Amino acid sequence: DEALQALGGDHVSFGYLTTTVTVWGEDRQAAAEKLRAVERIINGLGFTTIREGVNAVEAWLGSLPGHVYANVRQPLVHTLNLAHLMPLSSVWAGPATNEHLAKVTQTEAPPLFVAETSGSTPFRLSTHVEDVGHMLVVGPTG
Repeated sequence: DEALQALGGDHVSFGYLTTTVTVWGEDRQAAAEKLRAVERIINGLGFTTIREGVNAVEAWLGSLPGHVYANVRQPLVHTLNLAHLMPLSSVWAGPATNEHLAKVTQTEAPPLFVAETSGSTPFRLSTHVEDVGHMLVVGPTG
């Protein structure tokens, strides 16, 4: 009843949501290892994973654009819930090349260094803004 009132007031919409992660590998064992890793990450974030067995072919077909009838897992979702699931931001990894050094040396120049963030995302540091590469590093030794 509350959902119908929200829909009638043009405050929200409802729609079907399908979220699919497809995993493959060189062989069954490699794919199974990747699958366990994906399940561990998704379950660790508080979501639920369903490993398809009997429905595997239909689930795979349902992951392809245009195959809307093959997927039987289509829960009805409120648009405010959908907004919470949308990836609206991502980690900035820095520039892949140092444009100033590439211009000066006339070869492809890598960033000054590449480090790993706490989320295991590579971070590339290039301090140059056009031809100015000033920086100050402050911190304890070691």
